[in-house]
Amino acid sequence: MFIRSGPYSGGVFRLTMEIPEDFPNSLPPKVFMDPGLYHPAVHPSTHELNVHDVFPRWSRTANRLWQVLEYTHSIFQQISIKFPLNKDAAELYETNKDEFNKKASECADKCAADTLSSVYHDISDAHFIRFSPFEESVHSSALAALLTSTRNTSMKEQAAAAPQRGDGRPLGLSWVQMGSIKPCSRPETSLGPQPRPVKHKPPSSSS
Repeated sequence: MFIRSGPYSGGVFRLTMEIPEDFPNSLPPKVFMDPGLYHPAVHPSTHELNVHDVFPRWSRTANRLWQVLEYTHSIFQQISIKFPLNKDAAELYETNKDEFNKKASECADKCAADTLSSVYHDISDAHFIRFSPFEESVHSSALAALLTSTRNTSMKEQAAAAPQRGDGRPLGLSWVQMGSIKPCSRPETSLGPQPRPVKHKPPSSSS
């Protein structure tokens, strides 16, 4: 998670989301931050983020995983000490914001540096996201292509090229088959914007 503003500005924070086996008919997912994050909402020993006060119950019709991620991102800009798991951090924030901001900045610098640690490169999980320093010989061509594409195509042109809904709004990609609520039910070969179902009017009866 990349933080661009607030006391944790410049930080890069890893997290693990644990989703229950019976999700979404379950308790909310758990979020664990990597060790080293000094924050009122993160337990100093277990590193668990307090999400239960924001999502006391999980509704399969109202709640989504992206909302948990959005909340996780928000804790770095909007510091709340209403339900602290790290009471020392909460007390420092309340009594001495300058000192808290200093510790938060030091924490952000350390966590950002730790993302490049070789320790993370030894993890066997094939889906684990790894970072490496920018290398001119490796990354410069990709960066140049990205910048060129962005400069030559305006936001309006990008929006115009995107598939549209019937009401003119852009369509996104979906991994859910039309008419289903099961995640990843759509065949991989057919991924892409799905057309809106056409509603046919019944033929009018002739007199």
